[in-house]
Formats: sequence, structure tokens, C-alpha cells
Amino acid sequence: MLPDVVRDALRLAALSSSTTPAAVSPQPNRLGARPAAVRAVLVLATAVALSLLPAHPARAAGGCTPSAEWGVSRAAFAAEVVKIANAYRASKGLGALAVSSSLTASATWKSLHMASGAYLAHDDPAPYARTAFARARDCGFTGTTLGENLAYGQTSAEEVVAAWIDSPDHRRNLESPEFTSIGAGAAEAGGSSTGRRTSATTRPRGRLPRPRRPRPNRRERQAPSPRLLLPSRSRRSPPPRRRRVRRPRAQARLPRRHPRRRHRRPRRPYPAPRRRRQASTCRQP
Repeated sequence: MLPDVVRDALRLAALSSSTTPAAVSPQPNRLGARPAAVRAVLVLATAVALSLLPAHPARAAGGCTPSAEWGVSRAAFAAEVVKIANAYRASKGLGALAVSSSLTASATWKSLHMASGAYLAHDDPAPYARTAFARARDCGFTGTTLGENLAYGQTSAEEVVAAWIDSPDHRRNLESPEFTSIGAGAAEAGGSSTGRRTSATTRPRGRLPRPRRPRPNRRERQAPSPRLLLPSRSRRSPPPRRRRVRRPRAQARLPRRHPRRRHRRPRRPYPAPRRRRQASTCRQP
């Protein structure tokens, strides 16, 4: 099983064959800085006679010469890819592809350039800014049909071809009966032999201080709230009347007394008779 990242990159990097140079996105797919990476490029082409080809302007020879600072070319790895690709074609009843020096030079240049720039794309970015077909022309290719497969991150040639077989677009290039020539290139950057992607993430521990809320300035006066204008009294509905709730007395039979006269004796049913004073009959001398 191959990583999902490799499969997604391979599917995006597929270039279908056509009678004219295929148009792909000029924006390269940046993969980030990686210390070690093995890139394999397989170029398939149809060889025809020179007399049947239209005249093309001569290009600069430096367009196919890689820089020594880009990385290390792995010719044995590329030759193993060609061998396994031809074995796969033989299992499908197709003829073997002949190795082309111009296609091999184009594939080697592309693999070294991708290894140095850490990207995966068929078009060459600036300052070259050219397509895969234009790059093959700069390396001496004289055919009319071109197909290109790219791979990244595999550690063996078997994994490279297996990844191409799993992709429908790449498998279509391997099984096409129109192609007669082949060229492969592999490069490595960083001086490592593994070619695996390594990533590290640093996560600090601890808690960050909570942000303090700004205190309001007491001197600053708040803007007065807008005045609410209500309609006149006549237009407004009258307020609802409150209903008076009568509470039941605790002792309904007893008379209600004043709180200050609570300890007063009850009145008599009739008034008491008044006593008259009798006049004294005694006289003093």
C-alpha cells in the first residue's frame, strides 16, 4: 500500500499523450523543503523519420544541461525503472520501448531540477518557463507525440512503477501502443539514500496568560440615550384598573375591635343607675 499523499501527487502529475504538446498548469506544485527526495521521470515518445517532421527553430544547448548544485543523478535507479516498465508492457502483449538518449537527457534534467526546487509539476518554472514538450525539444527530441510520468518519494523502482499502474492516467501512458521510445531519469537531493519524507512539529507546553479586558475610563461620559417620544395621553389606552382583593376574616363572628382598645371591657347592656347624694339633716350650732 502506498501513502495517500504520493497517490494524490501522482494523479495530479499525469500528462496524457496527444498529437500536440499537452497543456498543463504553469503553476508548479510546491512540496516544501525536504532534506531528501528521490524523483523519477519517465518520458515516452513516438519516433518518426526526420523528413516527416516540420522545421523547428534551433534552441540553446544550455536548456538541457543541469547544474551540478541541483543534486545527484541516479542512473541505475532510472535504468531499473525502464526495465520494469518494459516487463509490464510485455505482460500486456505490447512491444518493448527503445531507450532514447534525448528523452533520457530530458528526464534527467527534469528530475534534478525538481529535486533542487522541491516541486512536482510537468512545466518548468521560471526562468525556464517551458512545457515538457519544449524541454524535450531542447534536449534533441524530434518526435510529435510525447507523454510524461512523474514520481516522488519512492525508495525502489518497483514502487515507482506500481504507483504509475495504480493511476489511470499514468497507466494509460505505459500501455499505449503508439509509443516506441523511452527515457528515464532519477535524482536525489540532500545526500540521503532513503528518500522518505520527514516532518517535525514543535508544540510548546504550558498555558498562555488570559488577555485582560480594558477598564472603562470613568472620566469619559457616556452618550445620552436617545429620547423616546410617546403619543399623547388621549391616544394611549387607559391603564388597567386594579381589582381590590378582600381577605376573609379569621373570626367572622367576633366584632372587629380597634387595636388600641383590645383590652377594654365590654359595655353593659344597660346603663348603671346613678346614686343620689342625700342631704344631711344635721346642723351645726
